[in-house]
Amino acid sequence: MKSTLHTFSALLVLGICIHFTVQRAKCQHVPNRCSCIKSRNGVLGPFSDFTVTLKRPGCTRDEIIVILKEDNRKVCLSPHGPQGKRLLKCWHRKLEEGKNGKTCMGRLRPRHQKKQRTKSKEQKIISAA
Repeated sequence: MKSTLHTFSALLVLGICIHFTVQRAKCQHVPNRCSCIKSRNGVLGPFSDFTVTLKRPGCTRDEIIVILKEDNRKVCLSPHGPQGKRLLKCWHRKLEEGKNGKTCMGRLRPRHQKKQRTKSKEQKIISAA
C-alpha cells in the first residue's frame, strides 16, 4: 500500500514538473523572420529606447529598432548608416565592458553649446602685468 502511494506521489510530482516545463517553453518567443522591412540611415530627434537584434536563423542581418521620444513610434535604423554604425559600435563596447548598452543613447555634446575657452597661465600672467 505504501509503495503504491509513493509511486503515485512521484508520478504526480513528475507530471507537474513536465507540465510547467512545457508551459514555460511555449512562452518563449523566437522570431522566425526579420522585424525591419525598411530601415533608415538616420533618425532625427531624441529617442527614448532602442533594441539591437543580431543575426539569427530567421534573419540574415543585424537590426536596430529605435523608439522615438516624441510619439513612442518604432523606427528601424540601418546598421550600415553612420548613426547605426556608431550606435552598434557603442553597444558592442558596453556589452564587452559588462555595462548597460542603453547608455549609448546620449549625445556626445549637447547641441548649440560652444566650448568656452579658458585662458592659459601664460596669458593670465601677461594680462595681469
